[in-house]
Amino acid sequence: MNSISFKGRYINSVNIKQNEGQNYKSVSSSFVELNPKDRNDISVLRELQKKWGGQYTYTIYDDALRSSYSTNSNSKYFALTTQKKDFHKLDNEKVLGIVDLAENKDVNFLNFIQVNPKYITKKPNSPLMNKILSFVSKNKTQVESPNEYKGIGSAILNSLKQISNKSLILMATGDEKEFFKKNGFKKESFLYPNHYIWLKK
Repeated sequence: MNSISFKGRYINSVNIKQNEGQNYKSVSSSFVELNPKDRNDISVLRELQKKWGGQYTYTIYDDALRSSYSTNSNSKYFALTTQKKDFHKLDNEKVLGIVDLAENKDVNFLNFIQVNPKYITKKPNSPLMNKILSFVSKNKTQVESPNEYKGIGSAILNSLKQISNKSLILMATGDEKEFFKKNGFKKESFLYPNHYIWLKK
């Protein structure tokens, strides 16, 4: 089975958007491979599941922990970070997103992708909900600070597309479907409405 081609721990540099007041500027981030048998990498995932919470983060950590004891695991783990060096010792505070991917014979299956929750763009509230929230908080308007970073999920997918020598397939539900469609994934078949695939050309 042909596997993904890696260039050590550091894989590539990918651009994301960073807030600089009223505008976002393009900045580079690092896409790196995590080694489940490395104590520091497992520690990073453990800290992230504590800080970020959520089912995806916990499952990625749990799967990596299981892989650390396995000799034939087909899973690969990645992280997007603002860190620029010393990738052998990742700083969990700088990690923007993590990925759990399984290599298979014909396709690579994207099991889970999780962006740091504080950088996930929230869907806007309806006008009625904003009025209710404004009334409750006794403010005339509800103002939220813009995220420091955006485009993290798309950056992760772009990196995976670059390094994968096979098509990528995943399961998507709810709002996730629109996100993956915007990033080049299409519904695999009408028989599996939640399966989305990106075809490697």
